[in-house]
Amino acid sequence: MVSVISSPWTTTFEGFLQRCRNSTVICSPYIGYKPCRRLAKIFGESLRSDLTLFLLTNLSCENMLSRATDVRGLIYLCEAIPNTDIRFLPNLHAKIYVSDEQAIVTSANLTQGGFVRNLEYGLCISDPMIVDRIRTDAQAFHTIGTSVDLAQLRLFESIVDELSDLQQKDEKAAVKSALRLKFEEKLREADEEVFRIRATSMSAHAGFAQTILFVLSTKGPCDTKRIYREIQSIHPDLCDDSVKLVIHGKEWSQAKWKHRVRHAQQFLSRQRKIVRVDELWQLS
Repeated sequence: MVSVISSPWTTTFEGFLQRCRNSTVICSPYIGYKPCRRLAKIFGESLRSDLTLFLLTNLSCENMLSRATDVRGLIYLCEAIPNTDIRFLPNLHAKIYVSDEQAIVTSANLTQGGFVRNLEYGLCISDPMIVDRIRTDAQAFHTIGTSVDLAQLRLFESIVDELSDLQQKDEKAAVKSALRLKFEEKLREADEEVFRIRATSMSAHAGFAQTILFVLSTKGPCDTKRIYREIQSIHPDLCDDSVKLVIHGKEWSQAKWKHRVRHAQQFLSRQRKIVRVDELWQLS
């Protein structure tokens, strides 16, 4: 069964959450504070301590500073729902909500604007086969995101608070140059911290390996060059061609990220998860 959802759709979303018994997967580039509070309240009222929430969003510095993605809401969710797995992916654009027996695919983000103020439109689906497919795809998106724990969220929030304070002082100051420079410096530091967490997560085989599996499962057999292109489109912030591989002080022509992808390929091949046939990599 498929039904149409148009804004405002708060009541529909709350009913969707109340019917959840095991897990919910949410993919939303922007996430607001009030919807997080409401989500936590509904899950808390269910009296199910084993409920799992998989959440994928875009934790760019710009999004956090503007509160388009409100870190305070994510912190609240993690504290209220112990089994919360938050990840972020910079180029996420899909808005998908999946529970045990239903899936919602919509234009609406998990924000007050998405629920009430904006003109949004979507579909609520209860056909088991389609719901299973949407859940599989949403969880695949979640898997290739960067995991963020509660401590890292609190660090992000402290940085956002400091940046917001500097921004307000800058707007009120008669002479803005010094404050503006300090704000821009802190903003660069925040961007670097977001990148550091992303890069650390992807530095081991597992990070790029998961993305290779995602590419091969969605695109089919690919040669290595195609895999490079697909991964670069998914993780553009981590795939900088200007950063070259350096071994024992010698710089090589190959980009550092491509070297890591090749290592991930070899790792997956040894694990017998992928195989190369006629120059094309495919799932085993």
